[in-house]
Amino acid sequence: MTQLPSETPTGTNHSRVPRPPRHPAERPMQKRTAENDAKALKTVAPALEATVKKRTKSADKRRGTDSSKARDSGAQESTRHEQHVQEDIHTTPQTEIPEVSCGEAAVMEPGGGRAAPHFRRYSREIADDGVVDCQCRHNRVTETFTLHGRTVAKVKMEDADVFGPGSPYSRGGASKELERKLDEEVGIQPTLEIEQWVAAHLLLAKAGQIGGRTEDYWRRARDTARQQLYTNKELEGKVRKQMQGDSPDAAFNDMIGMVGKGLMKKSFNPYAQSKRDDYAVKHGLLHVAEADIVMVPDKANHVIAFQFSDAFGELLIKNVENELTASLDTFSTLQPVPVPDMSRHGLQWVDWLAERPKLDFRIRENDPRRAKSGVYHFGGHCETGDPNGKKCPFPTRDSTVRTMYGQSQVLPQLHKLRFSAFGACTELARFFFGLLDPELLRQYTRVAAEVGKLGFVSFETRRQEDPFQRGFAALMSVGDFEGGDLVLRELGLQIRSSPGCVQLIRGRELRHSITRWKGRRFVVVNATHDAVRRWALRRMGEDVSEVPTFEASGDNRMVELEDYRQEDQVILSERERIPERYVGVDEDGEDLSEPEEESETSMPGEPGHLKLGVVRQRHASSSDASGEQSDGDGRVIAAKRQKYSNKGHSIPTKGHAD
Repeated sequence: MTQLPSETPTGTNHSRVPRPPRHPAERPMQKRTAENDAKALKTVAPALEATVKKRTKSADKRRGTDSSKARDSGAQESTRHEQHVQEDIHTTPQTEIPEVSCGEAAVMEPGGGRAAPHFRRYSREIADDGVVDCQCRHNRVTETFTLHGRTVAKVKMEDADVFGPGSPYSRGGASKELERKLDEEVGIQPTLEIEQWVAAHLLLAKAGQIGGRTEDYWRRARDTARQQLYTNKELEGKVRKQMQGDSPDAAFNDMIGMVGKGLMKKSFNPYAQSKRDDYAVKHGLLHVAEADIVMVPDKANHVIAFQFSDAFGELLIKNVENELTASLDTFSTLQPVPVPDMSRHGLQWVDWLAERPKLDFRIRENDPRRAKSGVYHFGGHCETGDPNGKKCPFPTRDSTVRTMYGQSQVLPQLHKLRFSAFGACTELARFFFGLLDPELLRQYTRVAAEVGKLGFVSFETRRQEDPFQRGFAALMSVGDFEGGDLVLRELGLQIRSSPGCVQLIRGRELRHSITRWKGRRFVVVNATHDAVRRWALRRMGEDVSEVPTFEASGDNRMVELEDYRQEDQVILSERERIPERYVGVDEDGEDLSEPEEESETSMPGEPGHLKLGVVRQRHASSSDASGEQSDGDGRVIAAKRQKYSNKGHSIPTKGHAD
């Protein structure tokens, strides 16, 4: 039985600061055993069977959809041809716009998201001193000039098309040149065969138990293999040597056969791309745009990306930005930031946090009011598997208060955050959105008004996975930080970003990331999911074209998988995270006349480990209130136990956790 190397990954440095164990997938490769091999083969087989059923059903549905579309397109083409012949009779000749050479790119006026012919003005015509600095490289024309005392950088991508098919930006000259350099200096991402080989070993070593439902099983297997390749820099070379030899053993041959059917296609690797982006930034391979106003249009002057620095100070007042920062800071202290969903954001957040230990709230030496990182989602979205928005959107998990009893201060803070702080962000985004593409803004506004009838704020917090097709995502960065530049790698572009800036990008089609930063940084992202748009338009009586749905097989069970915590850790209660909030208060929120002795289970644990605490949400009721007014002879707890036991629940007693 062959084993992959199990030495400690070179990227991990446990001597920097004591910290809890990392995610199980980050640990060195586990050893295989004959017992786990047998269990793994029995577990993976039904997972593969369910996946094959789903793929077959989806393929059959797509074939039926494509054939019907072909028939419809034939009839439509005939109709369009007849209309075209009739229109040619009455068509008046149009004046063609001459192509603009380097140094004469037009500046867009408000309207339509592009430069209208009769509004076209060149940069040299509007520059304060009539001077424009121009650079041309790889079909990227960069103009820098001064307008009304502000520096402007206009970066036109001459070979990009916002409305082009597929990935409209990766085919440009700047993107190809950057990727060529990175291939030479960094290397390409691990091949599909390497990922399959490592995934097969992991499944055997873990007895097939990697967590998650059948829908996410193979994606999780791939992510886990990629994480091992990312943390152990020498693993890829050692796997290549094993692949050149004879087949390891029968169990591995069976597993690699199933993995090959489960992971059939190469896909985007966020770990490899993060490494390449970091290298490109450090070695100056990206074109840096640094100005008060940065605009990135395509060849037809459709806006790809836009940034306005210090938008709060210029359009509102600086105090609004400070209030926004304070509101985000306060809420994230009262309501702990959720750990990013691994199925949506991948496993790389764990590695990101390990490289930034000062933001890890699990480390005892860190102040929990400052050591925080994660993602909130406010607003509404359609459920997974409903890309056509046929079902009503529902509030995201953070749109309602998820707190323990006694934290009544969170609700008004949430209200202030959503309707004051986020309101200021929305108004800034709306202002610039209206200048860049007023027609698209009207579409967003109609959808927002319809979704707003449901009673929750109609926005949600990179290629974004499913916002508006060809739509904008608005980002507002606040806080006190250095760095955090916006990287648009498909454009070979790095945009210098400062606190208080507003950015609008084509978030669905354009991959984007940020550089490393120092300090405290909060980002508010406004985006509208395409499924929500479809639901809203359907509600307003409009015809909406449908996209193929990849339905899950009828067997959406766990395939006998054991679930596990995303982090190999225990969870702190709010009392344990911020103990100073509960000085002189017992677990029921009542004042204590004498200091309470700490039970054995609440004593500090060993260094580098966390204590187990259970956070339970408790709703006030008349029965609870009447019970709390009774004598303090134990009848309160007895009454509560009786109340919950009648309902089939149990409650923890003081000093205990389950």
